[in-house]
Amino acid sequence: MLKKFSVRNYKNFKEEIDIDFSNTAGYQFSTDCIYEGLISKMLIYGRNATGKTNLGKALTDICSTMFQAPRFMNDGVFLNADSQEEAAVFSYEFIFEGQQLIYQYARYSDLELQWEKLSINDKTIFDCNFALGKFNFDNLKYIDAETANIERYTQSLEEGEEADKAVSKENCP
Repeated sequence: MLKKFSVRNYKNFKEEIDIDFSNTAGYQFSTDCIYEGLISKMLIYGRNATGKTNLGKALTDICSTMFQAPRFMNDGVFLNADSQEEAAVFSYEFIFEGQQLIYQYARYSDLELQWEKLSINDKTIFDCNFALGKFNFDNLKYIDAETANIERYTQSLEEGEEADKAVSKENCP
């Protein structure tokens, strides 16, 4: 289950906003909203144009990132217009059978990641900085994925960059 979520520099969230689903104070009146010590049902309300929909989009951005599912594209600005940061930063902390999994990433836009990192129980499994071309896959064995073909993965990233450059050149007058 999702234990904590944070987002920064995304749409109307210039400053980091954090939701801690383990902070169950105030839910004493409705214990059916608590499951395994985490808030499982939550209602978010507020005036129009205060960010409720954008918070929902931020919470579900992980689905588009992980599974290349359809994203809320062409619905306006991705980054916060008042921020000097070049990417929006997302962080998801999950608890699965007592294990802590943290997946974090930064996006320049709907389509482009700056970096991503996966940690399990405070051990970094992988850390990829796409902007700098630096990749750390040293702990794939921790999740029994040491046979993953990292060379093919990094090569596909390079091929993707070359394809992007070719398309850009084609579109230039």
